[in-house]
Amino acid sequence: MSGPHPTYRADCVAHTLNDRRLYWLGGHAADSPWTALTWLAVRAEHIADQLDSQAALPLRAWLTDGPEHARALSRLGRETAYSFLVRDGLLTYILSASPVSAPVGRQSSGTVAGPHGELPAEVGK
Repeated sequence: MSGPHPTYRADCVAHTLNDRRLYWLGGHAADSPWTALTWLAVRAEHIADQLDSQAALPLRAWLTDGPEHARALSRLGRETAYSFLVRDGLLTYILSASPVSAPVGRQSSGTVAGPHGELPAEVGK
């Protein structure tokens, strides 16, 4: 008998360097590495659309980087976390996905609320 099938969690946060706050920008429970990475790509595109064109370049490059996506899928397939960071001045966006052992259940196809909601969490105080 095998153990529980791994599920995946994809999250996006923004971290401000000046006041050291962490803002949760959304999360998704996924049933496969591909679904988690797809959610990250949709979120990255949404963030890139909100940045000026120069600041959006790293995100737009990541969206079309096939070898990097293959690396992400490989890491997730080996049950290892993956993250991608993009800086825009004093703001850092962190896109991450990781395997989780708890079953996702019926929420696997939708965006779910995370532990931080929309409230900023103080970091390092």
